[in-house]
Amino acid sequence: ILGEKGCQTKNLALGIHNESSRSLKENGFNHIDCFYFQEKSIEEPFKNAEGGTLFLENIEYLNLDNQETLSLNLPSKNVRILLGSNLSFTDFQGLEKFNPLLIEDLSNMVLNIPPLRERSEDIINIIRGRFNKIKAEINSTAQLSDTALEILSKYHWPGNDSELDKALRQLVLFASEAIISNADVMEVLLDFPLSTEPELIPFKSLEKDFNLREHLKEETKRFISAAESQFGGNLKKMATALGYENHQTLVARMKSLGIKG
Repeated sequence: ILGEKGCQTKNLALGIHNESSRSLKENGFNHIDCFYFQEKSIEEPFKNAEGGTLFLENIEYLNLDNQETLSLNLPSKNVRILLGSNLSFTDFQGLEKFNPLLIEDLSNMVLNIPPLRERSEDIINIIRGRFNKIKAEINSTAQLSDTALEILSKYHWPGNDSELDKALRQLVLFASEAIISNADVMEVLLDFPLSTEPELIPFKSLEKDFNLREHLKEETKRFISAAESQFGGNLKKMATALGYENHQTLVARMKSLGIKG
């Protein structure tokens, strides 16, 4: 199971396990992060997983002895073996310390989890589903406005599913109004790391000392100042024009930016 960082390969592995008869075994899903097993043997976990599923995450960190153990157990009638990595299969094939024969065995069944930025057709349904699940967990009645949903659907999510879940959880937990606005979403996204993928940055060139967060803060100040001039300092009209749910939310934002209202 291959997917970029944050694509939650473990969740897919668990889903596969839960849809099989192996889920009937108590504690039948066994998860090992190979990063922490570089100096350990995986023989005992194999034995413990009999009748269930063994998911080996970050398979690229398997040492040579564990690679041999894995080769000897493929295929296995007693254990369903699922493997996960954040590498692409091309990168995986280029690993110098990985047995090429084992790579050939693994190539027979590869599941690729596409990053969220490549799921434009179903991203809105994904966001709605995750949002409703988090709402149920927290027992919240908050709703996403149409504009908030649009912004979330157009964001590139360099951290994929994990980053999306974190953003939605913050929006639900700190929602001050029944309807989550586009301004609320922008507040949350400002605190997220920027993507390092060149193709995700919509600029041909940037100044060396350019800082997007500071740039967005200055732009926010500029729009608030323009709204203040246009509406003569009427906070309710300013909040409506700027997309805030109410003037109290606008005032809180102004204070955070050091703007006196």
